[in-house]
Amino acid sequence: MDQMLRCRVVAADVDVFSELLFSHGACGVVESESDGTSVHLDCSFDAETPLERLAGILREHCERQGLNAEIGVVQLDDSWKLQWIDHLEPVDVSPSLRLVPSCAPSVREPNALYLEPALAFGFGEHPTTLMALRWLESRSPRSRLLDLGTGTGVLALAAAHWGANLVLGVDIDLPSVEAARTNARANGLDERCRFVHTADDAGDGDFDVAVANIDARTLATLARSLCERLAPDAALAVTGILEEQVESVCAAFARCGVTLKRIDVEGDWVLLGSTV
Repeated sequence: MDQMLRCRVVAADVDVFSELLFSHGACGVVESESDGTSVHLDCSFDAETPLERLAGILREHCERQGLNAEIGVVQLDDSWKLQWIDHLEPVDVSPSLRLVPSCAPSVREPNALYLEPALAFGFGEHPTTLMALRWLESRSPRSRLLDLGTGTGVLALAAAHWGANLVLGVDIDLPSVEAARTNARANGLDERCRFVHTADDAGDGDFDVAVANIDARTLATLARSLCERLAPDAALAVTGILEEQVESVCAAFARCGVTLKRIDVEGDWVLLGSTV
């Protein structure tokens, strides 16, 4: 049976606590209930995350930082997976892209991508996703693009929507890979989009555009593997990075011969980019 973290947080601390969750690898955070004083957050992580251990780490962090939060692990049945859909609204990324949490309808909106909500934790509303989408829009046409940490395929599918010739999405979470494939078929983009489970499945690559929206620790670990798959003069952007993590991520890529700089900032979240 699937699990998630369910947290009760003082309303004033919701943004800080949500950033804490994402920095520890949360795939999605949904506000399920609020009484004006406190907020209940339902938090999804990939299947390999040891949630009991993570809950303990988060409690210790909250105690050190003076955050008032109750954190527990709950078991999920299949019916729960649909409940969070009620909280989703379409995301207007730009005049050329609208993300719609719905199965593909018979009548489509212009410039809309339809993402199956039963599968889509991390729908596209998070600041790191929006920054990456803004960066991708002008770089996607005719590109060969690598999306590392693709999740349910939002960035990969947007790149194909904007005209990428070939898109490869990589994610270690098998349900996410299956969700991305489903979303690609629903939007008629499966001929140009391929989704795989590990970076090894990506082959040697030679991508002229690459994006990675993961967490800072994973970005630092995968920096060399990512850089080895880039063509000369490739455009690269990485996010999922908090302000205090910028230095360590930049250092990891510098060791691979890549200089990163700040391209975009949303709150405490940063997108770093470079032309290799």
